[in-house]
Amino acid sequence: MAQVKSTINVQGMTCGHCKKAVENILRNEKGVLKADIVLENAEALVTFDDAQTSLEILKKAINDSGIYKAS
Repeated sequence: MAQVKSTINVQGMTCGHCKKAVENILRNEKGVLKADIVLENAEALVTFDDAQTSLEILKKAINDSGIYKAS
């Protein structure tokens, strides 16, 4: 298990509800240890176990919401 810290740019977040929604999307993914949203920077700061998930999977989970766009 290797803990990886990464930043995901997330477009479409405009309020506290959006922040909470993206946090929940990430925290519900297997292997995510921590997820914090910086609304002002349109970023998700994520710590995850790279044996259980990947940055691509986490971005896909955000994009699958149909509301937010991760890059």
